[in-house]
Amino acid sequence: METLVHGGLIPSRTSAGDTLTVLDRLGVLRELRRARPGLPVAAVSLVTRAGDGYRGDEEPPCWPRFGRELHAYGGLLHRARLAVVTGGEPPADELTGRIPADQ
Repeated sequence: METLVHGGLIPSRTSAGDTLTVLDRLGVLRELRRARPGLPVAAVSLVTRAGDGYRGDEEPPCWPRFGRELHAYGGLLHRARLAVVTGGEPPADELTGRIPADQ
């Protein structure tokens, strides 16, 4: 999927393509389904890691400023979702206000 919509794994992490443009690239799958409705189609996407630092060479443009905070926020979201599934107590959100909402 990263190759189809972004041109590769690294571009999927660094491109600034807007959502509508990226989703439009999935049109090839819709066309394939219309042309060959019985053809099995499988799509695979990689769940990428979020770097725990401020290097921006393979990360979105905001990473040099907020990389560690965004990494920590990803962990916080994971633990919060896990708490919902297990019935546990969600973690405290110590990151509110440290990452601008538009990042």
